[in-house]
Amino acid sequence: MKEHLDAINEVLFNLLKRLLPNVEANSLLSILITAVVATILAALIFIIIRGLTRFIEKKVLSLQFQKIRTLRFQNQEILTGNQIAWGISRLFRWLRYFAYLIIICLYINTIFSFFPITRGISAQRS
Repeated sequence: MKEHLDAINEVLFNLLKRLLPNVEANSLLSILITAVVATILAALIFIIIRGLTRFIEKKVLSLQFQKIRTLRFQNQEILTGNQIAWGISRLFRWLRYFAYLIIICLYINTIFSFFPITRGISAQRS
């Protein structure tokens, strides 16, 4: 089993050396570790945002019949509590999507800035 792992390690190392010939092995390893850490942080931020917005959506939808009153103007009902709760829930859903988009853009730009070959792309995007 160890021989197989060593062979895989050597193949990957040779492939990376061909792709990035001017980068030393220690530098390459630190770049890869940094990229993995950035990926984990981005995933954690996604999970936190998703959990927070879903919690808020559920809270708003649970209050729709109890605490959210209808919007009236001169004794005319403009929006019911249900419609207001639904609108707030959708607003938080769109805010979540917007936050996802921003995180993805920042993540891609960050990952591109780590590797020497793609630094030019990162500089153009920022």
